[in-house]
Amino acid sequence: MPHRAISADFQNLFQLKFDKEMAEVGLFQLFFYLGRNLVVLSLAYHMYVSLNYELWQIGVYFLVGQLFFVLATPFCGEMIRIIGVKHAIASRAFTLCIFWFCLPFVLSENFGQTLLYMLPLFLLRGGGGANSAMAYDVFLSHHLNKKNKGKSLALLQIAIMVGTVVAPILGGIITDQFGFVYTTYVGLAFFALAGGVLLLTPDEKFKFPYSPARFLKNIPSQTPKPLLQAEFGRVFFDGAMYVAWPLFLILVMTNMTSIGMVAGISSGVAMVMAYWIGKRMDNSDAKPEKALSHGAYRSMVLNFIRGIWWEPITIGIIDSLNKINDQTIKVPYDMQFYKWMHEENTLERAHIRLFVSQAVYLLTFLILVILLYFIAKPSVAFVLIFVLASLSLWWTRKISEVGRTVLAVEMTTEAVIKGDKK
Repeated sequence: MPHRAISADFQNLFQLKFDKEMAEVGLFQLFFYLGRNLVVLSLAYHMYVSLNYELWQIGVYFLVGQLFFVLATPFCGEMIRIIGVKHAIASRAFTLCIFWFCLPFVLSENFGQTLLYMLPLFLLRGGGGANSAMAYDVFLSHHLNKKNKGKSLALLQIAIMVGTVVAPILGGIITDQFGFVYTTYVGLAFFALAGGVLLLTPDEKFKFPYSPARFLKNIPSQTPKPLLQAEFGRVFFDGAMYVAWPLFLILVMTNMTSIGMVAGISSGVAMVMAYWIGKRMDNSDAKPEKALSHGAYRSMVLNFIRGIWWEPITIGIIDSLNKINDQTIKVPYDMQFYKWMHEENTLERAHIRLFVSQAVYLLTFLILVILLYFIAKPSVAFVLIFVLASLSLWWTRKISEVGRTVLAVEMTTEAVIKGDKK
């Protein structure tokens, strides 16, 4: 039997009517998340171990940084109109090159001084990050293959997860052997590669039919209540794990290499499941609502165990199971969201989703800081954080109601108009 090259299977995955531009964005995601996951875990470790920051102070760092994402959101439409969709996606990588190059020179044991000096860098990162996130949603709504939406989303998720497998392990080794500064240098290389993939390619531009002021004025009336509920569930969990999980690993593990190994291996196990789940969601008999509900219930159990069982091997197993379970939530959720977003008013709906999600991230980080500051015992704080985050996933089911709610409102409005004409 002839030997089949490993790359053959990987290449076959991308023959699912993935156009060239989708492949480019997939490469961007791969390089970007290699860079991000390389440095984020190492940053939290450096702050706690080398700079002696309290856990709540590290939370404040993320909270203040998130504020600038929220402030930048209303202006994203103008930036995307000027530089184009794919170049706006790439802007996140290039602003992070500057951010991470400067960061080691700004960090010090004086937390207040560090936070003050970080403000210009937060402003730069917030602008690039907000533009990129919105442009990514706009891009996907236009380019996802209709027959293979689940597979396409799963493949992009796999590109992200490759970064979450390799990067934490590599970052842990580099940080332990050479120090945090060298970890940021390697991260810079990945960010530059990510931005370079999209920088030199043809782009498309959209004219946004509203100003930043009009956008802010329209948010209350144009945002369906189920979208607010669903995004709260999705973002609260994601934001809590983004900050709390690295801090939890720092307390449990002895060094960055061990931390990176746990984070990387558990992500590798989850990556195997992502494509299968996406393929299953493309089945006409698939029920995204059911997948979201079951995923939320499983997450509650897994994250409760994660918070109370502080043993490295068990933590690795639980994290692997939890990340597998995450895929049963993320893929069907994104399918439902992009379906609603693509129906009409794509640009404004992408903008609304960005504003809502960034505001929820800000709220999430504020809650984490309060819990870490007022609860003296870390074990109690982390159990509470993990359980609250899992409970919030119950709201992700509301994404299935978004399209139906909007349609009902439109039909009611149309009936009223016709009635008035009579």
